[in-house]
Amino acid sequence: MGEARLTFLATLRAGLRGAPPDAVDDIVADYASHFEVGAVKGRSEEDIATALGDPLALADELRVEMRIGRWQAAPSPGAAARLIGAVLGLGAINTILAFIMLPLACLLFSLLALADVLLFFIGAWFIIDGPGLGWERPGSLLGGLGVILAGVTLAALLALSAIALIGGLARYARLHYRLLPRAAQLKDDTP
Repeated sequence: MGEARLTFLATLRAGLRGAPPDAVDDIVADYASHFEVGAVKGRSEEDIATALGDPLALADELRVEMRIGRWQAAPSPGAAARLIGAVLGLGAINTILAFIMLPLACLLFSLLALADVLLFFIGAWFIIDGPGLGWERPGSLLGGLGVILAGVTLAALLALSAIALIGGLARYARLHYRLLPRAAQLKDDTP
């Protein structure tokens, strides 16, 4: 067994701590089978772990699903309270991410993009009008190129950050997308 598989399954098991042991064993065995099937198809364990998503977020969603199952199997005030608590917890995380963290990240990205554009203009200004600022010609040229290169570096960092942010959003959406069909199935199964 590889490191990626062991880490994923151990993290998933840790995230499910407190759930019924037989349910945890079934879930971990189910996800272990994903690694076995993927290995037969020639996929690496790292690729499989990445495709499955964050094991802690997955554990949170599986806990919600278990609570829904308990509620459906035996509706009681305790089961209802646990289900409501789990859904509210998941909703709070979604709200914080969607309405606080994502807008702040977009604002920060916009401000950094504006600063990047300003660096390009300031660098060009130093190159064009450096002698008017009292700089010698080679100094203004080198200073302007330095500022433009700082802008290029910032643009590259912004591009890498945007790729990471969009990748994270895609993984987060994939986890929720997996939960949606099951929720629709539960709705269709109820009398």
